[in-house]
Amino acid sequence: MAIGSILRPGRAGWLRRLHRARGGNVAMIFALTAGALVVATGAGVDMTRGVDVHSELQSIADAAALAGAAAYTSSGAASTGKTVATNYMNDAIATLPPNGGVQFTVTTGTLSSGGSTTGYTVSVTASTSMSTSLLAMVTGSVPVAVTSVAENPVVSFTADFSGWFSSAYDSNTVYYYLLPSNGSLPSSTALHKLYSNTSSSSTATTVTVTASQKVGFALGNVTGGRIGYGTNGYGAAQGSTHMFYSQLWPPSRQAYPSGQWFSGANNGPPNNFATYPSTDCSLQVFADPQKTYTNTPPVQGQCLSTPSAYMTPSCSQLNGQIMRYAWNDMGGGTDDQDYNDSMYDFYCGGMGGGGSGSGPTSVVLIK
Repeated sequence: MAIGSILRPGRAGWLRRLHRARGGNVAMIFALTAGALVVATGAGVDMTRGVDVHSELQSIADAAALAGAAAYTSSGAASTGKTVATNYMNDAIATLPPNGGVQFTVTTGTLSSGGSTTGYTVSVTASTSMSTSLLAMVTGSVPVAVTSVAENPVVSFTADFSGWFSSAYDSNTVYYYLLPSNGSLPSSTALHKLYSNTSSSSTATTVTVTASQKVGFALGNVTGGRIGYGTNGYGAAQGSTHMFYSQLWPPSRQAYPSGQWFSGANNGPPNNFATYPSTDCSLQVFADPQKTYTNTPPVQGQCLSTPSAYMTPSCSQLNGQIMRYAWNDMGGGTDDQDYNDSMYDFYCGGMGGGGSGSGPTSVVLIK
């Protein structure tokens, strides 16, 4: 039986007109979906803001972990690494977009293989929340959490004396030391003898350190220790001992303080200098690719006004380079400033430099 036959004629016509009224259907559909569209749009806007906050918080955590790991240079420096990372986070949090407050933790650890420590790690976990706007009808905030782990790998450096060269009347002994974190000069017990122009026979010494650990060198000089000649051009007496440190500028600052510097140096700075001169006559550091054992430093016969960037390098800083250290012991009746009194190479990794195997040679993010 037709619908129209069981309804009064007026109602049947109304239903037929409603069925044909397409405009009414569109309005009804829009009314039903408008709310969902608003929610979806709001979700997109708020989630984009959340992604931005996540990205910036991750960048801060990465940088904090790297800074902390770079300071975590040995088993005794865990607290230093943690403090550095914590301070970095506290300083950087203020740069984040508006958020619900950042909570973070910093932890330190070690990596090992075969019973040996292969790296020192600093981990940073951080979380915050971002208040929503258009999405507030669904949730009041969006959580954001990040984790970052950085490693300071254990690597090896080599002080290579197979290309040693020394042209000196003075006796000269080369030491290495690990730069103290407070920047002070090393104690005598922290100096490790590498080579001497009077008694050494070894050709290379390899030492295990972390990639970011800075290494300094000291030259122990004895006036006329090989061939006696009396007082040198700086007024130092026969047999007197002087220590040069690569971390100082100039490295001779302690060996020849200002009072002695002007006591008769033939080629030193003018005598009207009121303080210790800003030039150095004791050390040059230059690249020695392929270990050619270059015995002619780039500059001869004069002092230097700018220190080399590699006076106290780390393996990370060397990045595979081979550097040659050329000392001028500032001895003799006059100072010839030829920088050929103690010469040797320094590099990290294998005998050819260029890294230490397949592992990283600098502080890296591992998570």
